[in-house]
Amino acid sequence: MADQLKIEHGSTAVEDVARGSTISIPNSNGLNPRVINLEHLRRIVHARLEEILEIVEQRVSQSIPLEDLHGGVVLCGGVAQTPGLLRLAERIFQLPARLGRIECVSGFVDDRGQVEFATAVGLAKLGSFRIQQQMTEGGRWNLRKTISGLFGRD
Repeated sequence: MADQLKIEHGSTAVEDVARGSTISIPNSNGLNPRVINLEHLRRIVHARLEEILEIVEQRVSQSIPLEDLHGGVVLCGGVAQTPGLLRLAERIFQLPARLGRIECVSGFVDDRGQVEFATAVGLAKLGSFRIQQQMTEGGRWNLRKTISGLFGRD
């Protein structure tokens, strides 16, 4: 229910349209639907996403100077589709931001769903690349080493 609420009504901006507007949320217990103030919902979504991006920015900047991220910030996952999130990320990181897209993988017809699976597909492609690299270097493929390598534990 919370995910559906974010997808349908979430935003990082509170437009004039949201002020004073309400939305009705069905109650799973068969009781009367709940009425929620849309402006309040969007303020909460904005605050949480801003907090998350600030934490990520702090942790990334501890590992690497942000100016070294020449490709900017790539947002993946379902929340990346939240209206206004790219602008918010650009403001916090002071870098260009874009949505992660799945490339070079057949079978993905719906462009809208690609962002949700970009991280998983990216990790699978990285694992495949590392296996191929081990094989071409004359080595033997080692599952444990491959998985550990994905998480920086070589």
